Parts: sequence; structure tokens; C-alpha cells
Amino acid sequence: MAEAGGTAWRPGSEAEAASNMAVFVEWLRATGRRPDATPDAVRAWWREAPEPFLASIAAFVPTAPHDPEVLAALARHLLADETRPDDVVEWPGDPEAPWPRAARLLGAAVVFPLTLSGADPDAAETPPRSSR
Repeated sequence: MAEAGGTAWRPGSEAEAASNMAVFVEWLRATGRRPDATPDAVRAWWREAPEPFLASIAAFVPTAPHDPEVLAALARHLLADETRPDDVVEWPGDPEAPWPRAARLLGAAVVFPLTLSGADPDAAETPPRSSR
């Protein structure tokens, strides 16, 4: 939430303060990368300038490979899905696809269900959300 008088954004609740987004915003400010960062500004930056945004994700998660697809999946896990190291996520496709690779980078456990029905496990179009 923005405060009156132009002061910096502060989380509006305890849950928001504990979010990956809040940590990323504070990191952007502390490192001088985006001193005026807010969650809305981060989301706009993600849409409008994906290359520098993904470079900041790579710096934020130093173990991340410099693969744009993995970095985009990592950004989604961190900032949209709020994936945490203790999460278990299910992925029905290729274990080396960007989405499960990014989840593993964060420490989440990725479960690959058996496919007994003959369905194509690589046909997943939209990554499932993290479960807690």
C-alpha cells in the first residue's frame, strides 16, 4: 500500500510482509536496482522490460541459470505463485522443462505423477499452481 505524502510502499498485512514479492521489493531497494520499487511497479517492469527484469531475478537467485525460460518460470514461482522451499508442486511433463527446474531451484519438491492412461505427459500447457 502506498502511504500519504509520497513515502515508500509498505506491506499492508503480515501475509503481504512475508510474501516473496515484499522480499524482492525490499531487495530491489536495498541494492539500488529500483529504489522506488513497489509490487505494482515490479509487475509493470516485468511486462514492459522483461530482459532487465529477468536479469534482476538472476541476481536475486544467484544459483539460477542464465536461461530466459528458466528465469521467467522462476519469476512466476517467486512473484505470482509464491512458491516456497517447503512446497510440493506437481508437474505432469518433462522433468527438465523450465517450470519444474525453477521450482527445484527454490527448493520445492517436484512430483512427477505416473501416467497410466496413455495421456501425453508433455502436453501440459499451463503449469499447475503450487500446493501447500
